[in-house]
Amino acid sequence: MSKYDIPDLPSDDELGIDDEDLAEFLEDEESELSDEEMKALLGESRKPAPAPSPPRAKKEKRSSRKKPPADQEPRVDKESDAEEERPQAEGKQPSTAPDGPRSRWKGPVTMALLVFGAWFGSSSTAVPAAVPANAPDTAFSSARAMSHLVNVARMAHPPGSPEHERVRGYLLDELRDLGLEPEVQTATSMIRANRMLRSVTARNIVARIPGTDDTGAVLVTAHYDGRELSHAAADDGSGVVAILESLRALQAGEPLRNDLIVLLTDAEELGLLGARAFVGQHPWMADVGVVLGLEMRGAGGASVMFESGDASGGFLQAYKAAAPAPFANSISAAIYDLIPNDTDFTPFREAGKQGLNFAVVGRSHIYHQAYDNPANLQEGSLQHHGLNTLSMIRHLGSRDLSSVADPAVVYFTVPILGLVLYPKAWVWPLTGALALLWLVIAFAVTRRPRGFGGLVSGAVISLVSVGVVWGAGHWLNRWLPRFHPEAGMLDGSVFHSEGWYLLALCSLALTVVTTLLGLGRRMFTLPALSAGAGVVLVPLVVGFTYLMPDGAPNLQWPAIAFIAAVAAGSMGSKGVFGAMRWVVSAAAALVVLFVLSSILELVWLTLSIRTASLLGAAVVVALLMMMPALDALREPNSWWAPLTSLVLAGTFLGVGIARASPSPQRPLPSTLIYALDHDTGESWWATQPSRGAGDVSREWAETQASTTFDTTRSLEEFAPAGWSYDVAPAPWFDLPRPTVTISEDSVVDGLRHLRLFARSDLGAERVVFQFGEPGVSLTAINGRPPPTADRRGNPVDGPLQTVEHWGVPDTIIALDLTLEAADSVFAFTVIEQFYRPAELVGAEAFQRPPGLAPNVRTGSDRALIRTSISAPLTPVLRSELPPAEGLVTDSLAPGPALPDTGVTIIVEDTTPADTSSVADTLR
Repeated sequence: MSKYDIPDLPSDDELGIDDEDLAEFLEDEESELSDEEMKALLGESRKPAPAPSPPRAKKEKRSSRKKPPADQEPRVDKESDAEEERPQAEGKQPSTAPDGPRSRWKGPVTMALLVFGAWFGSSSTAVPAAVPANAPDTAFSSARAMSHLVNVARMAHPPGSPEHERVRGYLLDELRDLGLEPEVQTATSMIRANRMLRSVTARNIVARIPGTDDTGAVLVTAHYDGRELSHAAADDGSGVVAILESLRALQAGEPLRNDLIVLLTDAEELGLLGARAFVGQHPWMADVGVVLGLEMRGAGGASVMFESGDASGGFLQAYKAAAPAPFANSISAAIYDLIPNDTDFTPFREAGKQGLNFAVVGRSHIYHQAYDNPANLQEGSLQHHGLNTLSMIRHLGSRDLSSVADPAVVYFTVPILGLVLYPKAWVWPLTGALALLWLVIAFAVTRRPRGFGGLVSGAVISLVSVGVVWGAGHWLNRWLPRFHPEAGMLDGSVFHSEGWYLLALCSLALTVVTTLLGLGRRMFTLPALSAGAGVVLVPLVVGFTYLMPDGAPNLQWPAIAFIAAVAAGSMGSKGVFGAMRWVVSAAAALVVLFVLSSILELVWLTLSIRTASLLGAAVVVALLMMMPALDALREPNSWWAPLTSLVLAGTFLGVGIARASPSPQRPLPSTLIYALDHDTGESWWATQPSRGAGDVSREWAETQASTTFDTTRSLEEFAPAGWSYDVAPAPWFDLPRPTVTISEDSVVDGLRHLRLFARSDLGAERVVFQFGEPGVSLTAINGRPPPTADRRGNPVDGPLQTVEHWGVPDTIIALDLTLEAADSVFAFTVIEQFYRPAELVGAEAFQRPPGLAPNVRTGSDRALIRTSISAPLTPVLRSELPPAEGLVTDSLAPGPALPDTGVTIIVEDTTPADTSSVADTLR
C-alpha cells in the first residue's frame, strides 16, 4: 500500500452512528463543515459523497467524540450540565447529548449555596446578641433582665404555693422601686369541662403609668405563675422580667403619650384564669386600646410575633417600622390553632381587643419541665423578647390609638428584606397570576418534542418523591422511640434532641429528588421536567390559598421564583446564556430557601418531630421548587450529590440515636408519688410501669422507696386519674385531715341548700372535691356561680361531679350546693394534692442524680391525700349565721379562721364515698 492509498473505513452503520447523531454533531455551533458537505451527509439516502475539496487553509476542528466499536450500541451521554432546547427538524427528537465539558465547580458551589440559604433563612439568624448590664439606661439589657430572672425562677412556684407568694412579693417590690404603685387584683376565676370545674383564687399584679395625652391604654402582659414542678424561667419568667427591664428603660426616657397598663397575671397555666379575671372583672379593661402579650413555649430561638387581632394591619405596619429585628409569619396563627394551647392574649382577643402576641418556641423539650431554669434559657431569646417589648411600647405609646381597626394583611419575614407584608386582598389575584403564567409555560413546553412526556415525567417524579419521603417520616416516627426512653413524656416535643432527625429527613429528601431528577434527565429536558413539577406545585399553591389564605405567601413567592427559573431554562446553555441560566436558577433557589426555611423550622419546633411525614413532604415541595438549580448538582457527575446526601442522612440519623441516652442536659423522666388514704389507713409509693430491663428511672424509684414495685393499679380514687401505676407499700405519716364546716343547711321547695367552708390544713396547693352521688349541683364557689360553657364557648350540661380549687395555703373555699334528696347524711371526697412532698416524707425521697428529672406527664413529685367526708345534715336557722358575703369574698386575705357558727365536721375513718375516675382534661 502506498502512502497515498486510503484504507477501507467502516461505514456509519458499522460504527453505530445514526441520523440523529449526525444531526447533533453537525448542528454544533463550532462545526465548520460546508453547506455542500452538510447536504451530502444529511441527504435522504446514503449516497457516495462527492470528491473531497482541496485542503482548507484553516485547520479543520475535529470532534473529540469517541466512536464506539461496531459491535456495541451507540452511547449517548445524557448527563449534560444543562440541556438546551434546539430547533429540531420535523420528525427529529431533542438532543440529550452533552453541550460541552462538565464543570468541576458548578455542582459543589450550588450545594454550598443551598446549605447557606437554608441556614441564613432559618429563625436562628434572627436572634440578637445578648446585651451586657453596662448598656445605656434607655436600652434593653438582657443581662439586667437575667438578674431579675434568677430571683423569680429560684424554685417551682405553682399557684397556691408559698414560693408563688414570695415571687409575687418580689415583683411588687421591684415595681415600687421603679416608682409605680402596683395593686393586687384578687378574684375567683373558673373554667369548666363537662362535669369538671377548675377554680382558682387568682392574684394578678396590676400597675399603671399615666400618659401625657391618653388616646387608649397600651397593656403589656405576661404571667408569673408556673407549672407544678417547673422553675418557669422561660415560661413565663422571661416575659415578666422583659417587662420589668422595659419599664426601667422607659422610666429613663421621655414620657409616653398614652397610658401604660402592666398586667402580670396569675394562674395562666391553669386555663388563663388570671387574664380571664382581668378581662371580666377589672375596671381598667374598658381603657385598653392595644394588647402586647409575651409568652414562651420553649427556651431558645427567635421571639416570634405569632398572633394578632382580626383587624390589626396597622399594628403590623408599626411592628415593621419600630422593631429592630421583626420576625413574624401570618401562617403562625393557623399553626397555633393546631396545638392544644392558649395564652393570656386569648381572652383579650375574644373580647375584641387588637394587639400583638410574642412567643419563643425553640428548645421546646424544656417546656414545662423541672429544668426550665435560668441556666437553660438562651439569653439572646430574652434580648429579642425585650427588644420587641420596649420598641412596641414606645411606638404604640406615642401614637393615636383612638382608632385601631385596620384591614388585615399577610406577612412573612425573609433575610435582608425583613418583614414583608401586603393586603390580604392581594392573595387570590397573586395566586391567579402565577397559575396563569405556569399554564403558559406548560403549554409552550408541550409544543416541543418530548415536551408532553417530560411534563408527565416531572409530575410523576414529584409525586413519587413526596410519597417516598412521607413514608420515610412515618417509619421514622414509629422506629425512633425505641432509642428514646423519654418519648411521650415531654410537653413540647417527642424527644430531647430532634434536630438531627430533621436534618436526616432533609438529606434523604435531597437524595430522592436528585436521584429521580437524574433518571428523568436521561430522557427529557430540564424545562419539561420542571414544568411537570409545576403540575403538582401550582395546584398546591391554589389549594393552600383556598384553605389557608394567611399562609399562602409562604408558597406564592417560592412558586413565582420557581416559574422564573423554569422560564430561564429555555435560554441557551453555552457561554453567557448558560451562566445566566445558572445565576437565575440559583437566585430562585435562594428565594425559596429564604421564605420556606424559617417556616418549616417553626412548624417543626411547634408541632415536633411527630409530624415527620408532613415535614418531609414539605421539604420535598421546597426541593421541587428548586429543581432548576438542583440540575446543576449533576456536575461533575450525576452520582456525587445523591450519594453525599444519603451519607449525610445516615450520619445525622446515627448522631441523633447516639445522643438519645439520658444525660444531665437530657434527663430521663422518672416518677415517684406518695399516696395516703385516710379511709383505709393505707399508703403507697407509686411509679410509672416498667419499660423493661435497664429502666434507670424504675431502678431509682425502687432505691428511693426501699422496696420493689410488684403491684399495678390505677389509683383512680385519687386525682389525677387515668394512669396506671406500679405501687408498693409506703410508710404511714399522721397527716392532718381537711377541716370542713357546714355554715348553712336549709330546705326550700324540697331541695336542700348547703354552704360548705373547707380548708386544707396541710396547705395543699390543689384541693379536689368529688361528688359521687347523683343529684348534687354546685351553685357557687366563693360566691361566684360556675360557668355554663366550656373554654371554647360550647354549652355544658349536667351536674358537676368534680370541683378543684387552687389558691394560697389556708384559704377558705366556700361551696354552695343543692341536693335533690333531703337526706340526713351528705357524703363526698376530698383529695389534697401537695406539690412539696419532701416536706411531708423527707427530702431524701425525691432527690435525683443529674441524669433524671421528674416526669411532669405522670404527676410525679406530689403527695396525694384522700379523705372521705360524711356530713351530718341538720337544718340551721339563717338568722344564726353571719352573712355569707362577709365570710368569703374575692378579696379574702390568706389564712382567715373558719366561722364558729354551723357544724364543724370531725373527720373520722368513714366508709369511702362512691367516686369516679377523673381525667385531668382541664390541663
